[in-house]
Amino acid sequence: MKARFQNVYGPGEILGAGAWRGTPATVWRNVTPTFIWKALHQHALPLENEGRTGRDFIFVDDICRGLIACALNGRVGEAYNLATGTEILVREWAELINELTGNATPVDLLPARSWDASGRRFGSTDKSQNELGFSATVAYRDGLTETIAWTKRNQSLIERNIDKHRSQLAAYEAAQASNRI
Repeated sequence: MKARFQNVYGPGEILGAGAWRGTPATVWRNVTPTFIWKALHQHALPLENEGRTGRDFIFVDDICRGLIACALNGRVGEAYNLATGTEILVREWAELINELTGNATPVDLLPARSWDASGRRFGSTDKSQNELGFSATVAYRDGLTETIAWTKRNQSLIERNIDKHRSQLAAYEAAQASNRI
């Protein structure tokens, strides 16, 4: 049995954890913790493709419940989407995070990345509902509120992990800037 996750978010994700992997994605690797961190520091949230891509964000507690449902009710050889079944535009996600963190800095509308053709997507939940009895129950606002509170409580830990990559980030950005000249 296989479980397919959509965009999981929630407490415990530490930006910059691990070794430098050659790009800023080492630190800014997932949209939700990146947006929360930047919003808490009153930075503009960067929206590639002007935030017109859509995602199905699912709270980590729902993923845990979904995995238990898979283990108890899933059939061997079958795949199940663990998703909310609801698409939200990344721009809407950013605006909600800005609202919940009190970040008044406008979002930064950027062009689409040349390599990114992911567009709009969300997971079909019919099979998981029908065969597993699983439905995501944590509302976006509630999950983000909990994740923001966790991030606030753990800022020093996150900052230490980001700091260990500051020199590599600066060197990467300098190299990118010199390539644009």
